[in-house]
Amino acid sequence: DDDDDLEIVQNGPDDANTLKCPITGMFFNNPVKNRVCGHTYDRAGLAQMLNARKYTCPIPGCANKSVTLDQVGEDEEMKLRVKRHKTREEAEKRKRDLEQEDEMEDGQGGGYTCIE
Repeated sequence: DDDDDLEIVQNGPDDANTLKCPITGMFFNNPVKNRVCGHTYDRAGLAQMLNARKYTCPIPGCANKSVTLDQVGEDEEMKLRVKRHKTREEAEKRKRDLEQEDEMEDGQGGGYTCIE
């Protein structure tokens, strides 16, 4: 059986790709979860997909061939995961910025010399 050769790789909770809409490729802004197949999309991306008359779930291998707006509901868990990820990214950026400022103050760049 060919299925024995398949390897399923789960993305970790911090993997940014798990926090992005499979339709738009952008971080979820207004995530909705499909109650039929369990996949999450951004509401705007789903609306865009349906307006283009595409009704198959965009997740490869999904059997849901008739996605509708009636199948989806708010995905609060995903909304929290995206918020936590963005907060963590902002904190890391602030930390890097502070470290760069400290390096500048320690004379490792851009200092001024006053001559009287």
